[in-house]
Amino acid sequence: MFKYIYNFILCLRFPFIKVKHRFDGKFCGYGSTELDFLPQGWKKAFGIDICKDLKACFKKTKNKKFRYSIAQIKEKWGSLRWYDNGVPQDISKEYEEIIKKYEEISKNTCIFCGKYAIIINNKGWFEPICNNCQKEMEKK
Repeated sequence: MFKYIYNFILCLRFPFIKVKHRFDGKFCGYGSTELDFLPQGWKKAFGIDICKDLKACFKKTKNKKFRYSIAQIKEKWGSLRWYDNGVPQDISKEYEEIIKKYEEISKNTCIFCGKYAIIINNKGWFEPICNNCQKEMEKK
């Protein structure tokens, strides 16, 4: 129950993180948000911060019909990948700077705990993992 309330509040603050069906665009409910597709460490370290930065950027557009929509968020080759439906030209430069900022941050943020990390080869997957999490993985 707490998760639904938390997600509801998050979606009130950042409507663009509502999960929508990929084919018909219908809202899927408060069981998850787009932030849930971030690795847990990234979500903890900068999930809310990226939403705050994007929201501030979106407020600057003169296009009042603009509705931002996230297509996919994931980790690939050790860094953040953030795909969407695009933004108006008047905020595109600032938007791109925000995304690039968090792509760079993600390269040095552990995907498990959110602490400082370096990208390592984890059984064929290149992921930023801190020393502590790497040691825990080796124990298992």
